[in-house]
Amino acid sequence: MRKILCLIFLAVVVMLVSFGCNLPTGPNPPQKSDDIVEFKYVRDLPIIDPSGRDPSNPSMFNEEFGGINLPTWQVVEDGWWVENPVAYSQKPYCISTGDGKVSRGETVAETFYTRVKGTTNWIKLSTVPNGAGKRAVFYINQSGISTPPQTN
Repeated sequence: MRKILCLIFLAVVVMLVSFGCNLPTGPNPPQKSDDIVEFKYVRDLPIIDPSGRDPSNPSMFNEEFGGINLPTWQVVEDGWWVENPVAYSQKPYCISTGDGKVSRGETVAETFYTRVKGTTNWIKLSTVPNGAGKRAVFYINQSGISTPPQTN
């Protein structure tokens, strides 16, 4: 009787192991829809007003998502830095800032850099006219960040 019980137990274990390998692992994990993106602004235009204000909060816009509130710039060794989640989109994002030391009310974007948080290489963003000022333009999707060709 003991041998029969051992054989039945062994058969059950073998069946569980063999069927267990084919069990579904659950739903597929959801596809990522955004990344934490770091932005850096470097002032390389000549200072025209030493008493002007340092860069104000950056502003960002996307046709799909509208205006996006970004946190306040943090001063870093070579400029100003901020990070924020940015959703993937087929439409371009535009970012600019006010810098009272180098402009008189226009937005500036000559020296914006970006990267996905955790990566090492900064990407210099292309600039386009924005009324009297400029804005930097980039795309982001699951492949990473890209920029359109420089137009000016």
